[in-house]
Amino acid sequence: MSLFEPVEQRILRDARVLDPDFVPDVLPFRESHLQEIASSISYALETGSSSNIFVVGPPGTGKTASIRYVLRELSSYSPLTFQSYINCWIYRSRFSIISALAGALRVPLPRRGFAPDEAYSRIFERLGDYRGAVIVLDEVDRIASASSDVLYDFSRLHSFVDGPLVLITIANTENFVYSLDPRITSTLFSKKLVFERYTVPQLKEILRERAKIALAEGSYDDNVLGMCAAIGWKRGGDARAAISCLREAAILAERKGDDRITVSHVKAVAESVDGARVSSLDPKLRPIVDILRENGEMRVSALYDEYVTRVGKITMRAFRNYINELERLGIVNVRRLPVRGNVRAVSLR
Repeated sequence: MSLFEPVEQRILRDARVLDPDFVPDVLPFRESHLQEIASSISYALETGSSSNIFVVGPPGTGKTASIRYVLRELSSYSPLTFQSYINCWIYRSRFSIISALAGALRVPLPRRGFAPDEAYSRIFERLGDYRGAVIVLDEVDRIASASSDVLYDFSRLHSFVDGPLVLITIANTENFVYSLDPRITSTLFSKKLVFERYTVPQLKEILRERAKIALAEGSYDDNVLGMCAAIGWKRGGDARAAISCLREAAILAERKGDDRITVSHVKAVAESVDGARVSSLDPKLRPIVDILRENGEMRVSALYDEYVTRVGKITMRAFRNYINELERLGIVNVRRLPVRGNVRAVSLR
């Protein structure tokens, strides 16, 4: 008996459509965002000016998909405009980010290190071969504390590039901005575009559009889409979580030899989808989730004490920022208790 028996694909017609990184031809409920980003780029290219756009919102709210959608359209509209997308979750240091930008431009740099000034000089010279440039720094909050030098570099790029330049930064929260040098924030983050959490009806419509292409007709029903949408909403209006849930439920149904996805399939994969989301969190936030899983709802003070015991000393102010970030990401609920003083309790969603 072979360990690798082929699975008959009776449900999934096009699995790539349910990939979290897939960019569809239509992005429901983000039309105004797309237009605003495209207008800023178009204006810069037509007038020869430069601008910065700070895109912020919880995970799964369409930030990266929207930017990739605009860049795809830009390739047809202005093929002589240079584009670079850099994920700062992967490229976190000044060295790696400069190297990634140079690589996209095919600018050779020494493998054993280089002086940033020399690297930028080569980059600026190569950018002169293009009509303009659009550079994207995604997950920019991941580099803010350790590599703020590179953010200062990018805040000054307009002064050295001979041509229009649009710099787009993307982050899940804006808390990190307040710890940066004002010279950086006043330039990089002056124009903000906020992506709000999706509602359940919006998530359901997004899933419906994906399912029409990805799944066989008659292989799912409205209850399946509704439950996946509800799971995405509980994760903070996260379309990625909702789409992942539908994909994993479809895979499970096929593995079992079933002809249709059911609510039972969705329930069976919901926990694994949630676990994948938590594992992608910043390491400093994960212990908070672990503590709440073990203990249930806790007062902030008790949660702080347990966190310090496990991880080490941090200030209460920094810890409150962690809680605020988890709340914004839709992972925890925070409520004020009916007692004297500003006493709050935290629980997992």
